[in-house]
Amino acid sequence: MTPINTITAFFPSEINFNTDPGFWNMMPVEQMALIYFLQNLKPKVSIEIGTQFGGSLQVLSHFSSKVYALDIDPEVPLRLKGKYSNVEYLVGDSFQTLPVLLENLQKENAEIGFILLDGNCSTEAVKKDIASILKIKPIGPLYILIHNSFYPPCRIGICSVNWSSCPYAHALELDYIMGGMSLFGGPLMGAGIAMAILLPSPREHNLQASAWGEPTLSELLYSFAAAAP
Repeated sequence: MTPINTITAFFPSEINFNTDPGFWNMMPVEQMALIYFLQNLKPKVSIEIGTQFGGSLQVLSHFSSKVYALDIDPEVPLRLKGKYSNVEYLVGDSFQTLPVLLENLQKENAEIGFILLDGNCSTEAVKKDIASILKIKPIGPLYILIHNSFYPPCRIGICSVNWSSCPYAHALELDYIMGGMSLFGGPLMGAGIAMAILLPSPREHNLQASAWGEPTLSELLYSFAAAAP
């Protein structure tokens, strides 16, 4: 009897995703959340920053009309050549490629519905990518998922952005999916997904970030600091 895959057990039969964690670099709960999210959203245009082996890209390609995959590694388009007919690859630092792409899409009145930030997780890189996104005015609802929001440098980058300066930012949840601790190469906080929502209409309320996982993260960081020699 073939073992049941807990990620795909309840998906339509025509969906056959590779759910190998090494291929995805996401926890099973994150994989499942991404698939269900896009299965319901079905965005016209999606953007992925950080493609690597194409684990999450296969989902974006399946449920989006058009996808732009940004990665600094020039091997990515070669590695995934011919796999996804609706994907356009942009090679280079997202600090340079993302603003140009967003500007061009705005000129074309393209409806960007989904963006996945899963590239460089350093504080400055995360800040730059988010700042580029917050300069646009969305045509329709725009959902932004930021992977590794439980990784302290990434989380600091998210929190350092002046989200309130964007009138179209309506919600920010740092722990849409809460991360945890990994012992790979030593104790490390990581994974987790933050979500932000931008809407075409200006916000009429104060924007307050929600972070229900913050007490857990603080406790883990305190425990590590106390245990350090």
